[in-house]
Amino acid sequence: MRRHDVRLKTFDYRSPGIYLVTLVTDLRARCLGRVAADEVVLSPFGEVVQRHLKLLPIWRPQVAVIDHVVMPDHVHVLLEFNAHVPAGLGGVVGCLKGGITRDVNLLRGTEAAAFWQHNYWERVVRSDFEVQKIREYFANNPRRWLAKHCPT
Repeated sequence: MRRHDVRLKTFDYRSPGIYLVTLVTDLRARCLGRVAADEVVLSPFGEVVQRHLKLLPIWRPQVAVIDHVVMPDHVHVLLEFNAHVPAGLGGVVGCLKGGITRDVNLLRGTEAAAFWQHNYWERVVRSDFEVQKIREYFANNPRRWLAKHCPT
């Protein structure tokens, strides 16, 4: 089944701006960590994700990671393109997913195994207010996870 295209038809995804990106693990495997209290305790795979997010601005100087949250089966990232990015959002996300997959497969000894679901979800963020709301969502995500997956 093909994903519904949520891209803005007339928007240049190489241009400066802020983008919300969500990556989901293959089969929604809860392999990136576990939620304890109000925080996520990262697994070795989650630590790989964290490391790649910290390195992204070094590899792509025109891209900043404003904020992110690594959850057990997905990652939300708020990216800012400070200048034109020739590879575009798809290229940046593809390199990020590819690098994480390579390092995770080295850790688990599974050459060329899938780690992420095909594609990703994205949204062009259009205001500072929206950035603030997304950052609040990130901060509250572990608490929501507990309420949904571990009800008392």
